[in-house]
Amino acid sequence: MLPTWKFYRIFVLTSLFLFLLCIISIHVRADDTFVVYYPDKLLTPGDALRISVSELCNSNYIKTVKTVHKARAMYVFNRYNIDYKDHAQYWLDHLIPVSLGGSNNVLNLWPLKYCSKQNSRKHLCAGAKEKKVVEDSLRTSVCNNNITIEQAQKIMTTDWYQEYMKMRKIY
Repeated sequence: MLPTWKFYRIFVLTSLFLFLLCIISIHVRADDTFVVYYPDKLLTPGDALRISVSELCNSNYIKTVKTVHKARAMYVFNRYNIDYKDHAQYWLDHLIPVSLGGSNNVLNLWPLKYCSKQNSRKHLCAGAKEKKVVEDSLRTSVCNNNITIEQAQKIMTTDWYQEYMKMRKIY
């Protein structure tokens, strides 16, 4: 049996260690964790329309694509086990954006969470607003014949955030 003072010393040191571990993990979560949102590849592999560069780059093209109806949006949220009543926290996103020939098929739709203002200010999160920057840049590149539609779509379905980092010269 341990003497009381040894037991007390072990208890205090163990408690101190656990306390410090909690503080460090909370600090890491609050300041150093970076969140990038991606869809479940099984639920949202992406789906694109067959479209030419001239059609895509027509200034009226996006207006010709039908909007996603509420019933379809609710279905997509349900597939991701997200209650539709929380939809204001999300953007119903096209993995392959309409501006790059993406379709409104459920295989191309997913609920993309908005980053909180606190995280956005600290640049700890990449969500709908950041993805939109990439979409617009890639569309310009396609319309200027710098890349193909297929290349732009591949970037969006593989790692749009890496492209965002390159654009922001952070990468």
